[in-house]
Amino acid sequence: MTTEATPAALRLSEGLGVTVWRADMTYLVRELAGAQLDQAVAMALGLEWIANALDGSLREGILVVDREAEVAKSFSPSSVWADGGPIIEREHIDLEFCDMEALDWTATHPKSRADGFPKCGHGETALIAATRALVRARLGDTVDL
Repeated sequence: MTTEATPAALRLSEGLGVTVWRADMTYLVRELAGAQLDQAVAMALGLEWIANALDGSLREGILVVDREAEVAKSFSPSSVWADGGPIIEREHIDLEFCDMEALDWTATHPKSRADGFPKCGHGETALIAATRALVRARLGDTVDL
């Protein structure tokens, strides 16, 4: 995965008794996948999240934290329909299968927060395309993770 910029700042991540320091990097949304894309979706939705691995890495995905219920649950909207499907419906994201040869999907989020225009995302699956479109609409073409 290509990073566009440089380390932004050290960030302290605390959750479930684990504290991890890590350096932020700027990524192109069109290149995000897996747990990094899920992390960006959580950020775009304003959800509190933590890494699912004790060492603070994203190798085991992410958890979203519900402080009121005092629980953290797995969150994989880019690969699990139970997580991503409700987002697609609530955000009115349009999906289109557009290339039989490349097996590529295009998703369009109807309105960007920044400029009010639709934002598109592309991906190998409908969920990847939709979550990229959501992140672009809410956070822009790059994201610091």
